[in-house]
Amino acid sequence: MRRCEGHLITLKDRPTIDWVRLGLILVPVAFFALGTIRLNWPLMFDERYYLGAAINLVDGGTVVNREHPMLAKEILAAGWWLFGDNIAQIRLLPLLAGTLGLYLSALALRRHTGSPETALIFAILLASGFLLFGLSRLTLLEPFAFMFAALSLYLFVHDRPGASAFAIGLAIGCKWTCVPLAALLFTVHLLRCDWRAACWTAILVPAAYLTTFIPGFMLDIRPAEIVHLHFAMLGRISLFLRGHPYASQWWEWVIGGGAAYLGIAGERVIVLATNPLTALLATLAVISFRDRFLSTAFLLSLVLFVLKPVALIHQFILPHAFAIAALAVWLAPRPRLALALCTISVSAFTLAFPALTGGADPIAPWPRKEMDLSLSPVSQRKLDHAVACLHAPKECYP
Repeated sequence: MRRCEGHLITLKDRPTIDWVRLGLILVPVAFFALGTIRLNWPLMFDERYYLGAAINLVDGGTVVNREHPMLAKEILAAGWWLFGDNIAQIRLLPLLAGTLGLYLSALALRRHTGSPETALIFAILLASGFLLFGLSRLTLLEPFAFMFAALSLYLFVHDRPGASAFAIGLAIGCKWTCVPLAALLFTVHLLRCDWRAACWTAILVPAAYLTTFIPGFMLDIRPAEIVHLHFAMLGRISLFLRGHPYASQWWEWVIGGGAAYLGIAGERVIVLATNPLTALLATLAVISFRDRFLSTAFLLSLVLFVLKPVALIHQFILPHAFAIAALAVWLAPRPRLALALCTISVSAFTLAFPALTGGADPIAPWPRKEMDLSLSPVSQRKLDHAVACLHAPKECYP
């Protein structure tokens, strides 16, 4: 010990490192760094459609792939404009979105629970839970939707309802699967009798959503046709009437199944899946209703997929995040169990890493699904037309 300016200073007075808060920074950094490994593979899955639509926005001035909103495709178009045909660099955009979504959702949970330990457990389990990592490395719509949804929740728990509503409107502008979250936040404002926040939500969510179509208005979408466009979007979503090659069911997801194997070259594949152990435990945590908001958010987000005849596991990312958050809340008072589960999850992620990145044949225990490509004649003609429009958009949309 020593004296300084009349005060007695001991070792206890030294500033200490807050390892929990440091971990909340290091986990997203590690997530992003690992995500940059082996990004340069050919387009797969729905990447060819979404990136094709982005290219048409830049080069053709035409809006294609109209069954989904535009914001995520506009971000991909910005990536194409910046990086050209460098697919690896374009994939950095969804990877950055997934990383920001991971970080913002962890901060939102810390504020919601008042526990940095809960947020750190959540960040580790979600980052090592396979699904977010796999999605963030593909040029899909879900990473951007997840990022804006996480931003909305972060603003919501910090009592900024207007900004939160605008952010969830942007999330819906990426993918309609975020609509239940907007309904939940609006309902929470009503239950709190916060009429001003409820009004802001009712106004700003659709306003933010419509702003995402402004680039389309400057191209070949007429503002007067916006309602007709949305009816057409609903019709296009029902394209696959008898199945999808990577389709699975919601009850498979909640127990850790429903994996999709995306072929890239020969026998090499990339696995889109959830960690079976943490997915099952997270579902049990949801059912326990230890945190009513998180459990309700999970169940409400899952409703869309219960009603949909065809669903894919990459659409499960938002309910999956709520379930992992519920599991983190349940684990926080049990530090030894939390440490054990985080260790097991990270170990499983390490073993499955080659399969998640296309570096080796999958070694995970998920069943390989048969690919059912059978369509009705009408759906087949629509699909052929959509593919043709990627090559000659001006002939399809004069």
